Amino acid sequence: NLKVMRALAEKKYLDENLLNLLHSFISEKRTKEEMRSALRQYLGASELKAIVFGPGINLLKDRALKEYCLSLKQRYRLYLISGRYGITSRILNEKKLLEIFDAVEFSGAAQIIKPSGKIYSDFLKKKGLGPKSCLFVDRSIASIAAAEKAGMATVHLKSPASLKAAIEKNSL
Repeated sequence: NLKVMRALAEKKYLDENLLNLLHSFISEKRTKEEMRSALRQYLGASELKAIVFGPGINLLKDRALKEYCLSLKQRYRLYLISGRYGITSRILNEKKLLEIFDAVEFSGAAQIIKPSGKIYSDFLKKKGLGPKSCLFVDRSIASIAAAEKAGMATVHLKSPASLKAAIEKNSL
């Protein structure tokens, strides 16, 4: 089928470059990761590099989610914007949180009450991340809306399975 489509590419206004890319996958027997990378580049898609968890996520209490996140550390950078902003909370939780996350940003109460896209944009800038390379995860609809304003893909967390589906969707 691909040979026929390549022959018809000029006559039928098919994307000859895409057909040639697909043909190279088959003829050169590329790995799945090589194919994903080439398709991302062709489509201009950003590769998912980081997962940012909002203040509505408490991995210290959710064992299944914590285990899943520990498995994600091999492939992605994990960040937490935490609502635990008290000094005592920082001392007690920071070491445990840093076992899971690459970095933890402790936020003020104002961010929990009324999150804004600027908070998330500033966080991404501070970490040197582009919004298209990040997935924002939270249980709070307000935080999700703010992250979307910052340009991030988002997932309303219901279970580790919903997070897994969102990662697969955003990883191409």
